[in-house]
Amino acid sequence: MLATARADSILRDAACPISVTSSAADFLQSVRPGDNHFLRISVMGGGAAGVEYRFAWDRYARDADTLCEIQGVRFVIDAISLKFIRGATVVDYSGALDLHGVDLG
Repeated sequence: MLATARADSILRDAACPISVTSSAADFLQSVRPGDNHFLRISVMGGGAAGVEYRFAWDRYARDADTLCEIQGVRFVIDAISLKFIRGATVVDYSGALDLHGVDLG
């Protein structure tokens, strides 16, 4: 009998400007340093090389930050970065053992 691969589902919340794959949510929950940590998503650069997305755990949000939660993972996005990632952006997990495996697609 042939095994069929299960498609990775996309998780959304109307209050959140991003969506996340179920495998990424599971991974992020497993590596989160503590319950009081957010995954901060930020955008750096913007020249000829385009933008670079950065991911880091953070315990603090600023007044202008957007906060949201999907499947138990809390995200924080600064106002400038939000302009670049709002919409159909998906946080994806490619299998690395740290946040270097997380990407926006």
